[in-house]
Amino acid sequence: MAGMAEKNGFFLFLLFLFWIGNSAQAGYAEGVKQRASPYVENEVLVQFSGDVSPSRTDEIIQSVGAKSFSVIDGLDIYVLKVPKGSVEETIRELQKNPDVLFAEPNYYLSADDTIPGDPGFSNQYGLLNIRAPQGWDLSTGASWVTIAVIDSGVDYSHPDLAYKVLPGYDFVNGDSDPQDDNGHGTHVAGIAAAAANNGIGIAGVSWGAAVMPLKVLDSSGNGTYANAAAAIVWATDHGA
Repeated sequence: MAGMAEKNGFFLFLLFLFWIGNSAQAGYAEGVKQRASPYVENEVLVQFSGDVSPSRTDEIIQSVGAKSFSVIDGLDIYVLKVPKGSVEETIRELQKNPDVLFAEPNYYLSADDTIPGDPGFSNQYGLLNIRAPQGWDLSTGASWVTIAVIDSGVDYSHPDLAYKVLPGYDFVNGDSDPQDDNGHGTHVAGIAAAAANNGIGIAGVSWGAAVMPLKVLDSSGNGTYANAAAAIVWATDHGA
């Protein structure tokens, strides 16, 4: 039954993401109502074991001073009405009962997206098309993730990339200095992982990730299959 509860919880989570995404698709919220509490102050969500009889369910609900308000069809999750201000106490009491699979607050949702403060973000229609602001609500990328940019190199001094560029390799000149002398690789690296919300430049899709520059294109933007293949192997061998 614990497995069923986990599946139901995950199902609800997916529904919540779908709702948030569709709300945001119509346009960014003009403002989110500020609430004193993150959840409905007189409601609790609870699910009981599958072998609990309706009469036993009613008994448990009444024992914590609650009333059954509604049931979420297909999930058998009860929405309980409780005295205002007693949500946390009611949950603690319900969790003590072995017939209760889970009990939690009825949290509020809002169509509020993570919008970085970079001046160039307003022109990044691609990030809006892939709904990056909604994804950033969940994660903006992790520093332990390394993105290998196999291109014309990367400009290490670029303010949106400087502190996140890892050691790479220049397959064009055969050295460990993959400095970009074309610009394309820096552009690609910025789209992938430019630092965001720093008041400059643009926002990267995964702005928390690190960048590994691998130069396979020269200043004219030309290169070979052999160097590109060698760069892929080098990247995987070095943790990308």
